[in-house]
Amino acid sequence: MSKTKILLTKADALKRPHPKPFNGMAVSIKKLKTFIQETTSIKKQPIIIFGANWCPDARLFDGVLHLPSVKNFIDKHCDVLNIDVGNYEINTELFRFLILRSKMASQEYLYLI
Repeated sequence: MSKTKILLTKADALKRPHPKPFNGMAVSIKKLKTFIQETTSIKKQPIIIFGANWCPDARLFDGVLHLPSVKNFIDKHCDVLNIDVGNYEINTELFRFLILRSKMASQEYLYLI
């Protein structure tokens, strides 16, 4: 993906309260693999976000992703998968899978924790 600047407009104001993007559901390695395969097959960048609704940074970040100018860019170039870590008791095994996969993959992925 080439470097692109996203210019914010007056319509790009964060809404409050910030969204709660995490659903408390476990994500299987199979689902994660499918997400990556489907996203890359349509020539989009997979973005995998680990977080929890109790984390203000995660909620703020999701709010930024939904600003109209940012969302327009994301929708065209990326697919986002939010993975809930709860209180670090769910989905943490996916970290190891992604680390191993990134060492073997020729394509780069974006993971946010």
